[in-house]
Amino acid sequence: MKKYKAAVFFDLDKTLLSPQKHVYKENIEAINKLKNNGILPVISTGKNQYELNEIIKESGIKTIVGSNGADLFIGNSHLYQVPISTEILENISLEAYRDNIALAYHSSAGVAVSLNNKYTKSLFTEMHRPIPPVIPEYYYTHKILMLLVFIPASNNLLELKYRKKFINLNFMRNSKVTIDTVAQKISKAYGIKKLLSLPELSGIHTFAFGDGDNDISMLKSVDTGIAMGNSSTNVTKVADYMTDDYRSNGIPKALSHFNLI
Repeated sequence: MKKYKAAVFFDLDKTLLSPQKHVYKENIEAINKLKNNGILPVISTGKNQYELNEIIKESGIKTIVGSNGADLFIGNSHLYQVPISTEILENISLEAYRDNIALAYHSSAGVAVSLNNKYTKSLFTEMHRPIPPVIPEYYYTHKILMLLVFIPASNNLLELKYRKKFINLNFMRNSKVTIDTVAQKISKAYGIKKLLSLPELSGIHTFAFGDGDNDISMLKSVDTGIAMGNSSTNVTKVADYMTDDYRSNGIPKALSHFNLI
């Protein structure tokens, strides 16, 4: 990796991607300008490696903080992975079974669910992805980097129960029906810190774009955190700057504002 002047971290859904889950043409043009200006673009996402091939191809970005910080890779080279332990997965799977809650087990290679219900079907349809197979024992044969816990945001008591009972996990509300869940110390900020520990990136200025609550740690960890115009209230509170909506060229506008392109 060559020496860079700065690094810019991009969330994907409702930030870099269109509602159809493709990279906007204007964002691709902005990414190419960043590269030409000696600035490193990085994807920082809750998505997992198996979901990213087309996005990597479209965007040309090969440095990835994936699985909400549980996975860091450049091209085909993994810098590290932090899976959730089998014991923890057993415990939360049993609790979810008792509560009739669906879990989605994400590995680098793919995803399976403990059960399918209206929430799993709705989410994966919205993400333009196939409905996963039901394989409750998937975590015995794969390293699970991230869970999706399907608890609606309206069920505050049930969500609080899981947060209190499983303190060795980091729960991040990411939609009205799902909570992104990784090992306790893991977050996008953790992955960014690991990446910036590389000698080539030491001391450079950092920027990040995000919109959801799983982006909060990322925006707080960089020098300049940028909230999209469609961001949650929690995100706007921690951001240093707010740009336009992701559907209104928010990323190119902010990059121009900071003289990065």
